[in-house]
Order: sequence, then C-alpha cells, then structure tokens
Amino acid sequence: MSPGFSRRTFPLLLLVSSTAFHQRAAGATEVNQTQDSTQGPPLEPVAPAPPVAPGERRPVPDYGRPPPPPPTAREAFLWVPRTLLLPARLTTEYVLVRPTLAFARWGDQHYVFRRIYDFLTWDNGHSGVYPTASFDLGLKSTIGLGLVEGAFGSSNNSLHATVSASTQDVLAFSAQDRLRVLRDGTGEVQLGGGYVRRPDGIFYGTGADTRSSDKTFYSYETRALSAGMSGNLGGLHRAAIELGYRDTRIGGSTIASDTPSLDARYGGAGQPPLPAGWGGYDLAWSRGFLVLDSRSPRFEDSGSGVRFDAGASFGMSPRDPDLRLLAWQLEAGGYYDLSGARHVLSLQIATHFIERIGPSAIPFSELPALGGQDWMRGFLAGRLRGNSTLVATAEYRYPVLALVEGELFTALGNAFADHLADVSPGRFFLNWGVGLRTTFARDTGIAATIAFASNRLDDPAFRIADATRISLGVIHGF
Repeated sequence: MSPGFSRRTFPLLLLVSSTAFHQRAAGATEVNQTQDSTQGPPLEPVAPAPPVAPGERRPVPDYGRPPPPPPTAREAFLWVPRTLLLPARLTTEYVLVRPTLAFARWGDQHYVFRRIYDFLTWDNGHSGVYPTASFDLGLKSTIGLGLVEGAFGSSNNSLHATVSASTQDVLAFSAQDRLRVLRDGTGEVQLGGGYVRRPDGIFYGTGADTRSSDKTFYSYETRALSAGMSGNLGGLHRAAIELGYRDTRIGGSTIASDTPSLDARYGGAGQPPLPAGWGGYDLAWSRGFLVLDSRSPRFEDSGSGVRFDAGASFGMSPRDPDLRLLAWQLEAGGYYDLSGARHVLSLQIATHFIERIGPSAIPFSELPALGGQDWMRGFLAGRLRGNSTLVATAEYRYPVLALVEGELFTALGNAFADHLADVSPGRFFLNWGVGLRTTFARDTGIAATIAFASNRLDDPAFRIADATRISLGVIHGF
C-alpha cells in the first residue's frame, strides 16, 4: 500500500468505485433523466470576460437580479419638502453642515474630542467641568463654565452649577442640587438659586403694533431662589411643581450708542408713561406643569407622535400686596417621521396668557414674550410682549451626523391684548430659518440657528427679511 493511503481510506475507495461502475452500467439515458429531475437543465456556458485595457474599469456583470421596486407613497412624498425647501437645504448644507463635518472629522482623526473629554470629566464621566457659551447677534455674548458633580455627598444626590460673564457688566450664576427620591430614579427634589445682571434687555413696547424702530435697551438685575419636585411619568411624560422667590431691579442702559435707553423714550413730557415694573419689584410664586409626549426617547425609534404641554403659575409681591398675577400656557405639537429614520415634519401651536388679579399693573418683564430660542426664533428674546401670545411653527428635521440634525422652520406669531382679543390674520409676523441641533435628548438640544423675521403681514411695505438673527443656545420642546 502506497504511503498516500491508510486503512480507513481504502474501503472508502472501493465503495466509490463500485458506485461509479453501477452508474455507467445504467446507461446515459437514466443519468440524464435523473439530472433533469433533481438538478434542472444544464447551465449555459459562460463566455470569458473581454479583455480590459490598462487603466480602464471592467463592466459590472449582470447577475440577473430583479429591478428595484417602485418607490412607496411615503418615499415619493419626501420629494415635496425636498423640492420646496431646496434653497434652505443648500444654505444649511454649505454654510452649516459641511464646515461642521470637516471640523468633526478633523477632531476625530486627531483624538481632540476624546482628549478634551478625558481631561474635563471624572468618575467615569458622571462628573465634570465643561465650557459654556451663548451667542446672539444683537446681544452680549457670554462664555463660562459648567459643573456637574454626579455624587455630591451621596450617590443619590447631584449638583449642577454654571457661571458665565461678558464685558459691560454681564454676569450670571446658577446652581441646583438634585436629590433622587424614588428607587428607580424617576423622581427628584430640587433646590436652586441664581443671579443675573445684564445691560441688554430689549423692549419694543407691548401689544400687536410694535415696530423694529421701537427698540430700546434696559438693564436688569435678578436674584432668585426655588424649590420643587419633578417626576418622570414614563418615556417623555413628566410633571413638576415649584415654589420660588425673585427680586428684580430694572433701570436704564447705555450699552449701545445707536439704540436709546428705555427711559429716554418713556416717562418724559409728551412721552408714553414708563412701563409697569420700572425700578423694580419682587414676586413670590408657585407653578406647576404637565408634559405628555407620546414619542420614544430613543432616537433609534420613529420620531412620530404628539406632545401636549400645560402649565400655570401664580405670583404675588410680598412688598406690594396689590401686585398679584396668574399666568398659564397651552402648547401642542404633532410629529410625523416620513422615513422612520428621523426625517420628521412637525406642526406646533402655542398660546400664553397672563391675568391681573390685584389692582397693581403687571410688570412688563413678566408679560408673555416671543423671540429667543424657542418661539419666533428670527427675533431676539422679548421682541414681542403682551397679555397673550399666539404662535404656530412648522418644521422639518433630518439627520446630519450621529448626534446632529439639520432643521428648516417657519413660524407665524405675535403678542396681543387680553385673551387674544385683537387677533387677525394680517397682524402676525413671519419667521423662517435654518439650523443645526444636537440629539442628546429628544426634546432638548443645543442649536445653532440662522433665522429671519419679516415686518407685520399687513404692513404696506412688507419685507420678508426685515430682521436677521444668528444664535447659539439651548432649545426646548421639539
């Protein structure tokens, strides 16, 4: 026996040889019939691929795959907002997205973000110090630091604090201690306090008839204390109650040579009276709110759902018993994920009211206001003030990076008299813009925004871009 065979392989060879002999004896016809019934017809010979010249690509072979299915109605509908919003999408892509992507790639390739994270955090990322910044074209920008201590005194207690400052006497400080009181961590008791001093409060008047040329500045200083309890009701549903006290001082401002101080246009001979609250006031207040949100907190899930937000607060002045007020708000939003992958269309409607209960007038800085990061983002915070406000926002959001989304939005809104008494279609302002925002949480994020605001729709000299706002800050709600 040759070296290539063993005792086990020799019987196997005999079996294979015997099987082959009997197959040949059965004849070619039976072999073909068996082949037809079990293996199908013989394959056509495949011609060799033609030669390809150096530097050229070989054509992709046809593997006989079926053509792709036609687009669904949902996929076809996606082209409607894509076409209508193409100019805004191009602006977002080349002004915001591509520079952000380039910066993110550079930081990732050189481990910049990881090194910064490791330097600023401890306790496995549960505690740390992080830089903060707020930029709003037309107001004073601030920089600062934030502190999170995840186990402040005990594993169930955490401390959150921020401090920020800028030139021209801008300073802000806040701190909040949070104690988890339920075993699963869904309930918290909070104790907090803060101090703000700024010279760039803006006032255009109150009601629906304000104009861009009415802009004035005022300075303010506020000290506040608060205590409350909040609870997570499952998913994004939550509720909270709070008690607090704040003392506010209001005065003139010389921050800008081209914009007058509030007291230069009000309170003089032949001028309107100074608004209520000028000089200062204090309020002891209580409030409660309820948020019902059917969307999933997980960004891997669909972004479709509805959101309802209701809140109310009562305030009275310990120094002026005649100053008593009641404020309340209703907000609702509907969200539809067109693709199931965070291409979300939304419509949000909000209205805010305040009621004077005592004889004293309500301080102007306590009136419901539109502008800033949440509502009518083409305006600075406080641009529209009144005893009631109404705003509707349509928005489209889509994924850009793992933790960043682009957004296109437009809004109609204004401030009005008591209970929206003087609402009419022509008395609204139009806002629109583009932006990028983070996706650390479904309903809160850091947003960079370029937004525009029109003058009022019934103005004979209507301009769709009467004002421009560029900002970076925290946004809520969506």
